[in-house]
Amino acid sequence: MVNKQAGNFQGSSREGLDYFTISEFCAWTRLSRATVYRAIRASTLNAKKLGGRTIILREDAVAFVKGLPSA
Repeated sequence: MVNKQAGNFQGSSREGLDYFTISEFCAWTRLSRATVYRAIRASTLNAKKLGGRTIILREDAVAFVKGLPSA
């Protein structure tokens, strides 16, 4: 289960790792893959390549979420 706190993967096999896959980031933020890839293309969300996989570093994920406008 993914905890909604910034980058917290309590009870997950990902606990302790410093990055999200795109699927994990989508689950954590409840954003669609298309929205996440648009944010990456617009440079509002930093992403890296790890082999053939796109990853988002935990600190970049937290910065992106903190930078979103208030509801």
